[in-house]
Amino acid sequence: MAWGSKSNDTHEAPRGNNAMSFLGGEVVVQGNITGGGDLHIDAEINGDVMGKTIIIGNNGIVRGNIQAAKATIAGTVEGTISAETLIVEKTARVRGDLSYANVSVENGALVEGRLTQQGKAHPGELQLVSAAE
Repeated sequence: MAWGSKSNDTHEAPRGNNAMSFLGGEVVVQGNITGGGDLHIDAEINGDVMGKTIIIGNNGIVRGNIQAAKATIAGTVEGTISAETLIVEKTARVRGDLSYANVSVENGALVEGRLTQQGKAHPGELQLVSAAE
């Protein structure tokens, strides 16, 4: 198909709940990325990333915050990561706080920041207890 052709032969990426989007190592993004699907990043991102499942590959770099239902980090992140399920692989380099419901950190991973389990009271925080118990 020639550039500018009005042919009905379109080549669209699959859409839907099971579609995985990829950003390769040759890509640099200046700005935020938001999506409802799955995203694999080997690129350099200077901005926040939000999605259902976020995978930061070995060569991926994110300078911003990550928010996802599931996040797997194998590359570099400079920012806060918030995920229900968080997997930090041994090649990961994270400089920022981690917020999670479930976490796995492999031996060899570098994490410089606070780890906070979602839904848990923070030390020093007052909790209301019923006297009827």
